[in-house]
Amino acid sequence: MDLPLTRHPKTKLQLLFAYTGASLSVTLSIALSVLLFWSISENNYYSALFAGLALAFELAKFMALPEIARRKQRKDWMGALSATLLFVTLATASILGSIGGLQSDTQRVQANIAEQEQKRVSLIEQRQLLLDEIAENQKAIDKYISLNRIKNFAQPLQEKNKGLRQQVTELQDKVNTVGVAHETPMTALLGAIATAVGEDKATVQVYVFILLAVLLDLVASFFIELIREENQFKASFVKKKPQVTKVAKVEEGGTPPKPRKPKVKKSVTLEKPKPTPPKLEIVKSEKSGTPAFTPWRFNLFAV
Repeated sequence: MDLPLTRHPKTKLQLLFAYTGASLSVTLSIALSVLLFWSISENNYYSALFAGLALAFELAKFMALPEIARRKQRKDWMGALSATLLFVTLATASILGSIGGLQSDTQRVQANIAEQEQKRVSLIEQRQLLLDEIAENQKAIDKYISLNRIKNFAQPLQEKNKGLRQQVTELQDKVNTVGVAHETPMTALLGAIATAVGEDKATVQVYVFILLAVLLDLVASFFIELIREENQFKASFVKKKPQVTKVAKVEEGGTPPKPRKPKVKKSVTLEKPKPTPPKLEIVKSEKSGTPAFTPWRFNLFAV
């Protein structure tokens, strides 16, 4: 027997993943845009202004996304259209900012690698020049020794070579300190893709950064919309939960709850006073002096 599928609110662990993903994606998108706008000017004051502008654009973009859904629920189609246009415009600016931020950061890393490699090459060239000079001096020393001119010509060259060898050792230590400049995993990946597709590395880099920027905005929008819809469903689920529980008990064979009888207010009635029985009065006859009964004479005012 197929049981009906009932949707339940997400667990705290699932919501933790959603909030974490939304926080990371939004933070990265804001950071890349701020990084690009900050590099527009070399003046710190204008750089701070441009960075604040980028921050305002990013916050407005993520606020416009749930506003589209709310206006659709209210059937405010003009408002939903205006919010959609605002979101698309800000998302385009955000994607361009993310591309620029990735590009500038990658170029800075590549510049550091090139500078390090150039420094290492320069030290190696200096070391090689010293070695060549030592070799030339050694040839002259051998010649002077053969001519028996050691004291006047060979010994000064030997002392000079000794100092040059010391300089060579120091340069070798510097070369070892600088080390070989290695490419980052991102630059290595871009180079591999460029080799595979047969395109220039700079062109492939731009396409990859566009893809990453679009994916970043899509992921951030997905998490924000997921959290909004889940909070809305949770509120409606909590509101309908008591009614669903009662219906489930009746379907399982249980007795439906008895309806409560309305309380009847007791009315206060005033009792009428009971009539008093008539009293008979005995009236004496003036002539005979015997009491005579007077029938049906009532004292109506007796209480």
